[in-house]
Amino acid sequence: MKREPPYQHGIPESTSAPLVTAFGVTLVAAGLVTNLWVMVGGAVIALVGLWQWFGDVFPGERLEEIPAPNATQRRWDFAVEAIQRAGTRGIYPERAHPWRSGILGGIFGGVAMAVVASIWGLVEHSSVWLPINLLAGCVMPSVGDADETALALFNPAWIGAACMIHGALSVACGVLYALALPIAPQRPILAGSVALPVIVTGLVWPTLTIVNPALDGFISWPWFVGSQVAFGVVCGWWVAGRGTVEAHAGRSIVDRMGVHRGRRR
Repeated sequence: MKREPPYQHGIPESTSAPLVTAFGVTLVAAGLVTNLWVMVGGAVIALVGLWQWFGDVFPGERLEEIPAPNATQRRWDFAVEAIQRAGTRGIYPERAHPWRSGILGGIFGGVAMAVVASIWGLVEHSSVWLPINLLAGCVMPSVGDADETALALFNPAWIGAACMIHGALSVACGVLYALALPIAPQRPILAGSVALPVIVTGLVWPTLTIVNPALDGFISWPWFVGSQVAFGVVCGWWVAGRGTVEAHAGRSIVDRMGVHRGRRR
């Protein structure tokens, strides 16, 4: 069945949702180095923006109808017909990895990263809890006031915060990996184990003193890079081995998610 070109009869309505969401996320990031309430306010604004954004595209994308020309003009879709006569326009990449493979790959890669970090904690500080507690310093100022003895002990609040941070970042990186893998070189595992550590280390190096002073005082960069390599290898191996699906460019979010109105399919 021939697929109708996207946006043939309308264009997406203008919306402020992306701007509101971006502003909220910016406040969340600013709250890491300023005040907890700034972070809370940013999270609320970001959720409001996401709710509005989601409503703009689901269950049906809101479109602004393109006015039809008068009778003396040619059909307004003459350009689309000309493209169809010339041949189907290629979409790159034609196939992509499903999101679920990126989510699972991020989880498995996060576990591999945690194993490397725990080994570092045992070798350098005789504690598996110290690297986990240090990660919690991104959102919990009390970590920065603790000495090495306290950091080496099990702390439920710190461990919970660190697990949430690590899990969210791992899943996000896994999804990005799945999206970028089709346009990466033909050796995806090698690309992930080299490109990812370079990018992450470059982002963390200049900001760690502000974002997490506690971790900045203990971090071992060779071990840090090693944990990123472990993530890239495991995540890349998983995502690359799950296969690809046809890219859904031009299809609505309802079709992409397989959602149907009512009981008719």
